[in-house]
Amino acid sequence: MGPYLRARAGRVERLTDAVRASALADNLPPSWLGGIATSLQPPPTADIVADIAVWRAAMDVPTTDERPTGEPAAADAAARWQHQLEARLEQAIGNQAGEWTRLLPRLDPAIAQDPDRLVVAQRLHKVEVDGVRLAPVVKEALAQGHLPADHAASALWYRVTGLLKSGQAWPPPERRWQAVKSREVPRPESERVPPPMDRGRGGPHIGF
Repeated sequence: MGPYLRARAGRVERLTDAVRASALADNLPPSWLGGIATSLQPPPTADIVADIAVWRAAMDVPTTDERPTGEPAAADAAARWQHQLEARLEQAIGNQAGEWTRLLPRLDPAIAQDPDRLVVAQRLHKVEVDGVRLAPVVKEALAQGHLPADHAASALWYRVTGLLKSGQAWPPPERRWQAVKSREVPRPESERVPPPMDRGRGGPHIGF
């Protein structure tokens, strides 16, 4: 490695260390964490936050981009590292979001691009912890139509809360079949059959 490359590598290392140190020393959570900031407690979460801060600086992710790692990387090596960062972040909040962290991106491709999907995963998990079986609710919400490309996870949460507040009981009560005993209804007097006449042994006769 020549002097130029060594100097450039040293500069990259120094900048990386500076970004990591700044991220670790910052008392305020980064803006891209959004609503999940309250669920992330160091360690080891501080490490993943610092690594993502380095990624965002290296990839020049705008501060207005609320997705943790920004736009999907084009290069193979960068894309692999980006996926690893996202997987580590999702694992860091797994206890607060349960299985919904893994399930949400599979429901609709647009949800995977929503920066609020981790927040929505946490909300769904909390509702389930409170005793609501959410699988049929989410299925009904998805059946209402395609989710918007922008903020798809938030749109799904809006539909779910709408169903939960609509007065419908979730999960729907199971149908139970019960045998019903027939009840005898007395006939009107006009429909009653008169008792048979006593014909005697000799058949009908008129006696005195």
